[in-house]
Amino acid sequence: MENLEARAVSSTASTPETPPKDGWLSQFSLPMTLGFGLHWAWVYATIYASRYIFFPYASDSIVDPLFFPLLSMVSLVTTLFFYGIRGGKVEYIKKPSFQLKAGIVMVAGTFCLLLAGAIPAAGLYFSIPAGILTGFGSGTLLVCWGEGFRRRDAAAITLNTATSIVVAYILYALLLFPLPPIIGPLLVCILPIAETFFLLKTLHGRRNPAEIPLNKALSADNPGPGPYEIPTFHDLKVRRSFFAVRIGIPSLVFGFALGLLRQLYFGSTSEPFTFGSQLIFIVGAILGSVLFIISMLAVSSRDYDDIYRILVPVIAISLFVVPAINELSALLGLILLLMSVICFELMMWVAFCEISHRYRISPLLVFG
Repeated sequence: MENLEARAVSSTASTPETPPKDGWLSQFSLPMTLGFGLHWAWVYATIYASRYIFFPYASDSIVDPLFFPLLSMVSLVTTLFFYGIRGGKVEYIKKPSFQLKAGIVMVAGTFCLLLAGAIPAAGLYFSIPAGILTGFGSGTLLVCWGEGFRRRDAAAITLNTATSIVVAYILYALLLFPLPPIIGPLLVCILPIAETFFLLKTLHGRRNPAEIPLNKALSADNPGPGPYEIPTFHDLKVRRSFFAVRIGIPSLVFGFALGLLRQLYFGSTSEPFTFGSQLIFIVGAILGSVLFIISMLAVSSRDYDDIYRILVPVIAISLFVVPAINELSALLGLILLLMSVICFELMMWVAFCEISHRYRISPLLVFG
């Protein structure tokens, strides 16, 4: 990493180690927060609550409701891996038209999932295209969000990621309210197109003063506010094999741990969801995000090694004490568990965005 850092392109704005001059609130981006929050709300609703939202009559279906999440995740991984291998050869991904098409594909896939639940006898026939389409669409938009976030400094990445998680869990809690069978799935179908609108605003809208240009030439070419387009994926060249070993293996370990944490939490919440369980999502999301931001503020150097040293022990200790707390209060135990999940999610996303930002490595490679 030292070689990569030495080769990083110089920026006219403050470095990630320099605190923002106008305070953290100046780094807030409403389109980024809402759009990324919509993305994760869609993930939670389709992957972790598909049985409840889309398959209320699962006993009548010829396909297991768990088939779709598994197929969608396989399609997602395949899509990300393809982008990671192809790298700069997929120039079309930076075009607004392609990003809009990816959002439409997600909508189509989610609608197929709706049909799989609404027509139990044909569940298998609709679940297969639903899994393939949603995995491709969500993977494409995820890489594009990586591009949007990595243009900002560490303070902006942290603040907008943390607030987007709060938005995601609030929307997720609202989607779990008892609604007529068709209303919930239709609302989930709308999420990707709304997300795409905010993504296009983030990547191709008017310049945000807090956004860091990728190099001085770009800053000179775009001196003032107005429609603009940063050359997407114009980055340093790195050896993919070296990067995969140095970043891929730790990411696999942390990703596996995060998956276990998510499964542990969502498996602990019972159906049907009550007002109390929905309130847990909101309170836990707020507390977890606040804890993460405080950890960032506590590390003045913005060194991610120090941040990991703070958060990883906190997460580990919380997991050890959850069983004991459950004996006293199941509600408090679930909130603590959700805070751990959220801190882990935030820590991984912010770290990947910071790697792409600081070392000028293409988000295609980092997230792929």
